[in-house]
This record gives sequence, structure tokens and C-alpha cells, in this order.
Amino acid sequence: HSYTMLTVNADDHDFMKAYHKPQDEKRMVVILPKGSYADWLT
Repeated sequence: HSYTMLTVNADDHDFMKAYHKPQDEKRMVVILPKGSYADWLT
């Protein structure tokens, strides 16, 4: 098995940006809907 954690920038996300130190890069996890798995893998 293998796993991937896909993240995106969260600088402008009102909720998620509060969970990082001001100098740290702000990232948040992307949750893909099951119907998007094949598109993402190809």
C-alpha cells in the first residue's frame, strides 16, 4: 500500500490560517471525493 497527503496553500483560508504560527507556511489537507480518485491518479 502507499498513501499520499495532498495539501494546498491556506494563507487566505479564514479558519485554517489561525492554526499556524505567523511565520510558518500555512497548508491544509485536500479531501478528494471518491468520484475524483481516478481523475487524480491519471
